[in-house]
Amino acid sequence: MKKILIIDDDSLYTEGIEKSLSDYFEITSVGSANAVKETLQSQTFDVAVLDMQLNDGSDGLHMVRILRAANIKILIVSNTATKPQLRVCLLMGVNGYLHKSCKHVDVRQAIETVLDDRNAFKNDFFDTDPIILQSKPLFLTDRQWSLLIYFICDPLVGYKAIADEMNVSVDWVKSSMSNLFGLFDVANKHQLLLELDKRGMRAKITPLMAKSTLQDHVQLIE
Repeated sequence: MKKILIIDDDSLYTEGIEKSLSDYFEITSVGSANAVKETLQSQTFDVAVLDMQLNDGSDGLHMVRILRAANIKILIVSNTATKPQLRVCLLMGVNGYLHKSCKHVDVRQAIETVLDDRNAFKNDFFDTDPIILQSKPLFLTDRQWSLLIYFICDPLVGYKAIADEMNVSVDWVKSSMSNLFGLFDVANKHQLLLELDKRGMRAKITPLMAKSTLQDHVQLIE
C-alpha cells in the first residue's frame, strides 16, 4: 500500500481526509514543519498532500524544498496558494494542485494521477493561464535554483556580482546560466527573460517573494 503524508494543521480536515483515504493508502498526518522533519527522519512516503499555509508560520515553498529533497511527490491541496506561488512550485517539481474545497474523491484521484507519474494540475484556477499546464517541471539543483531567483529579481545583475553573493566562481555562474538556457530551450539571457514572461515567472512574482524564497534556499545549501 502506498504511503501518503498529509501536511495540514486543520484537524477536522485531516480527520475527514484520513477516513476517506485509509482504504486506499497508508496515511500519516502532521501539522507543522518540525513534525514533517521529524517524521521524515524515520519514514519514507510516496506522496505528500501539502497545505501551503500552516499555523506555525512555515513557508509553503520551504516545505516544498524539504519534500523534494526527500524525493517525495507533492500534491498541493490548499485554499491559500497564489498563482505566483504555484508557478514557482511547478518549476520546483510539484506534481499537482487542487483547491481545498474539492471533494475527497478528487484528492484520491489526484494522488493516483501523481503516483502514475502524471501531473494533476486540473483546477479552474489555471483557466486563464494555460501556459502553466503545458510547462514541464524543471528539476533544478539547489544552486541552479538560487541562480534563477537572482536572475528573476534583477535580470541586469552581472555574473561577478552573482558569483560573489553565492561564493562560487564566475565560470560556474556562466556555465550554470548556459545550463538554464538549455532547460528553458533558449539561447541567451534576453530569450530567457521572454520565456519567463511567457510562463508568468517574472512580471507577476514580486521581488519580496523571490528574495524570501532565496533566503530560505540559501539556508538549506550552506
